[in-house]
Amino acid sequence: MLFGRYDRRREVVVTDPPLPPDEERRFRLRYELDAVLFRFYDLPRNDGTYLLDTFPIVRRNDEKRFGSFRTKDSILAIFHEMSR
Repeated sequence: MLFGRYDRRREVVVTDPPLPPDEERRFRLRYELDAVLFRFYDLPRNDGTYLLDTFPIVRRNDEKRFGSFRTKDSILAIFHEMSR
């Protein structure tokens, strides 16, 4: 797969690949964003817990891969950090 971006100064298409993926950083950013949205909508922790529990496929995949519901645990931990 080619990745391209248009450079107007040179009027050419550059086909550099994107930066190598950093799964842990991507994971953290995704869950920080979810926690920020919980705060933005002024969601109480109990409602956030309920909302995250409505994703059984995510729960099942997390438990299979990590042994716990990592998505829920991480979002709520970040949410708690932001609430202090």
